[in-house]
Amino acid sequence: MKSDKYSSTTMQQTKFSRIIMFLIILFPFFAIVAPFSTIIKMAFLPEGTASSKNNEVVLCSISTQHWQNGRWEEGGAEILPLSNVYAKDEIPIKYEWNINSPDGYVKWIFPFMQNLHNFRYLKIHIKSNASFLKIELHDIHNASTTIKIPITPHQWCNPQLHLSKLDKTVQAIDIEKISSVSFRFESPKQGYIEVKKIAFTYKFLTFTNFKEVLLTASFGRYFLNSTLISLLIMLSNMLFSTMAGFAFASRHFPLRRTLYLATLVMIMIPMQVLMIPTFILIQWFGWLNTYKALVMPFLVSPINIFIMRQYITKIPKDFSEVALVDGASYFKVFFSIILPICKPAMAIIGINTFVTSWNSFLYPFILTNTAEMRTLPVGLALYIGLFDVDWAHLMAASTLAALPAMIVFLFFQKQIIAGVLSGTTYKL
Repeated sequence: MKSDKYSSTTMQQTKFSRIIMFLIILFPFFAIVAPFSTIIKMAFLPEGTASSKNNEVVLCSISTQHWQNGRWEEGGAEILPLSNVYAKDEIPIKYEWNINSPDGYVKWIFPFMQNLHNFRYLKIHIKSNASFLKIELHDIHNASTTIKIPITPHQWCNPQLHLSKLDKTVQAIDIEKISSVSFRFESPKQGYIEVKKIAFTYKFLTFTNFKEVLLTASFGRYFLNSTLISLLIMLSNMLFSTMAGFAFASRHFPLRRTLYLATLVMIMIPMQVLMIPTFILIQWFGWLNTYKALVMPFLVSPINIFIMRQYITKIPKDFSEVALVDGASYFKVFFSIILPICKPAMAIIGINTFVTSWNSFLYPFILTNTAEMRTLPVGLALYIGLFDVDWAHLMAASTLAALPAMIVFLFFQKQIIAGVLSGTTYKL
């Protein structure tokens, strides 16, 4: 009985501990997934739709302000508001006009810098005494086309324009480069319009943003620069940090302790503190706006030397001593014995160095001044304007920029896990 009770208690404790571990893992998981999912969503949405709801871009709704100074004149028509400018949600905005000219009309023009291939429908919810409305689409080349849609007078109507079929029916304008859309009503001399909503329904997923980013010549150059610089810095750190760590761990030479303490001190100094001295030194060498400026200061990192020194210190010295007795040189010992054993640690510093270099913004920003030498983080910052942010292309470019770091992690994940689990046990 006691054994069964003990077993039941143990099972309950195990179940409780699993729940606790699940909750501990769950919160960091959502902390990572939630921002990244937002980035992905904004990258696949049409430009300018990041803050929209229900997959719609609303041009006009009952809560939209349309009037200035009590009236608005357009196309020979004088429009006067019948109700408060800020209408309540359940009351549609109402428009009236008196047309004095024979060909008078009422037209609303909305700027709409979009690619219509990213949208499904144009939905309109209106009531008017007019028998039809004309939708005019204008592109950036000042070309336009008119589409006539019949409506039932004096009744609420929901006419829709199927945008995916425009390619077959509209040839006069560039569908991918629309600049504005206007709605034109032709009616007797007096009439009314009540509007609840005019909205474009967009496709949830579109690769247009990625296509436009990739076709930009500057992005390809930024990507090439970041790849080249990050690979050079990663490989040099993996090699030179391991060599320095081996020297500090296994060799005895003058000032070894002093140099190692200096390395530890360098770890504590933020890179921002060294920004001005580095800039002056690079300028003195004449390396500004060159690959040398972006690679040479980062060929080896103090923290990587420390990691490799600590790792190599735990390797039994019998391995290297036996090889030295057999006549092997220190270079032979390093490349044939130490380097293969250090693969897990080298993988860790490799991925850390690559990601750090890939995401570096400050030094590439101050050491380069032309598009030919800029890296991806600096290029991404150019999507942020003085008054607005191009969120769609920024998030698409950010998604593409994150892929190489993820690929490097997947490539090194076995070595990283081996480094975490290896401890002080090594197999030759």
